[in-house]
Parts: sequence; structure tokens; C-alpha cells
Amino acid sequence: MVDEKKDDRRVFLGPDEVTEYYIAPPDAEAIRGADWQYSKVYTNSLVEGGITTSAEMMDILMRRGIIGPEFEQRAQELAENLNTAILELEEAKTNEEKRELAVVVANAREELFQWNQRLNGPMSNTCENLADDARLEYLTSCMVQDKDGNRVWDSYEKYLTEKTQGLATRARF
Repeated sequence: MVDEKKDDRRVFLGPDEVTEYYIAPPDAEAIRGADWQYSKVYTNSLVEGGITTSAEMMDILMRRGIIGPEFEQRAQELAENLNTAILELEEAKTNEEKRELAVVVANAREELFQWNQRLNGPMSNTCENLADDARLEYLTSCMVQDKDGNRVWDSYEKYLTEKTQGLATRARF
């Protein structure tokens, strides 16, 4: 029996759509470093940056009437409208009917997305979200490798100063 090492890395194509890059599972050092980045960015955002926490942002949005029972009710209505439109599209028989209903579905999706942005937009700028982004970036800098298993970025700082952001962006997603 041949002892073959199984490659447990996930593969993705770089911005050139040809070069293969690999995502290796993080080791304990990478996880500790990512947790450190999270803590650093969270504390910095809260203390020095004056950024709100998620709980504080929710309170602000509630006080201003941006979210609340009416927000939830309207979000439910929009979701139901979208589901109804999708069901109608699935039942459509003719191409013309499908074309028209596809536009209705697209509009319903956009309306729901825009409504949810009332909450998601502000929440993406909280201490927790900024710190989560920093953690993800740190892990990305540690986990992305070339075919031979060499890290693409030697350090987190090199990742942050990468001139072409295409690879870094693809790797994150």
C-alpha cells in the first residue's frame, strides 16, 4: 500500500483566473494571532476611535426609530413578497411570463436588500465587526499558500501592504 499524503487544502483561482492558490487550515499560532488582532482592533476602536459596540448601535437605531417592531414587520412583508414572486416564477409556463416575473423577483430582492441595509449598514461599522474583519484578514494572511505549501504573504504586515488587492480580496472570500 502506498502512503499518500492527502491534501486537505481548499483551492481557488487567483485574479488572473489561472494561478491556483490554496487555503490551508490555520494552526494554533495563526489562531492566537488572529485573536490578538481581534482584541487589539476591538479595544482600539472602542477606546481611541469612539466606535460603538453592537449593543450600543442597536440602542441608537431603536431610539431613532430606524429599527423596531415596524422594521421587523416590513422586513417580514418584503420577504413574503419575494417568496411569492419566486413561487410564481417557478410556476410560469411561457418565456415571456418567466421574463416578466424574473424582473419582479429581482425588484423584490432589491427592495428587501435595501430595507435590510437600514440595519446591516450601521452594524457593519461596530467594534465587533471591525475586529472580526481584522481577525479574518490575519487568518487570510496566514492560511493562503502556493501549490508547494509556501505562504503567499510572509507576514500580516506584508498582507496589509499588498499593492494588488485582487488576490487578498479573493482569498478572503
